[in-house]
Amino acid sequence: MDLISRQAAIDLLLKWADGYSYLEHKTDLAIERFKNLPSVKSEIIYCRDCKYLKQQTGYNGAPLSFGYCECDYMWSALYGETVEVDHIDTDDDFFCGFAEMREDGSD
Repeated sequence: MDLISRQAAIDLLLKWADGYSYLEHKTDLAIERFKNLPSVKSEIIYCRDCKYLKQQTGYNGAPLSFGYCECDYMWSALYGETVEVDHIDTDDDFFCGFAEMREDGSD
């Protein structure tokens, strides 16, 4: 999905409508509507902070550098299938659109 800032959209609209006096009223109306549009949530929640991440451990119980995601939607989002899987391996710096912040701060 492409994102554009509100001001960039307004600037493009003004540039496009420049010289077309009959569009002036419609352009003003469109700009007012752009100004009132809700903004997009742009917060990124990395796997390391997500409630779905479960830390992988080695045979000795020490934490490994990666974990696994237990989000029900990840498999279908990645592969377009609706099968249920136990988990998807991921590392701490990965992020997705299904992440939810952990509330308790634990793994």
